[in-house]
Amino acid sequence: MNLSRSWRIPHTETHTLQFCWNVFNVANSVRLDAYTLQDESDVSTTSGNDSQTLTNPRTMEFALVYTF
Repeated sequence: MNLSRSWRIPHTETHTLQFCWNVFNVANSVRLDAYTLQDESDVSTTSGNDSQTLTNPRTMEFALVYTF
């Protein structure tokens, strides 16, 4: 789930300032990759630890745009 918000601040009739904020993966949910799990016959010290995910972590993006 993504979220986006922008604010437009008029300065004069032809000049505006816009602030944008975008958030990707708002809930920071994780989907684990089941294909990277090892077989049960291969017992190792990392057994049961999932290190690969199918989703990206939460990312935020800020922008400031001046239009004239």
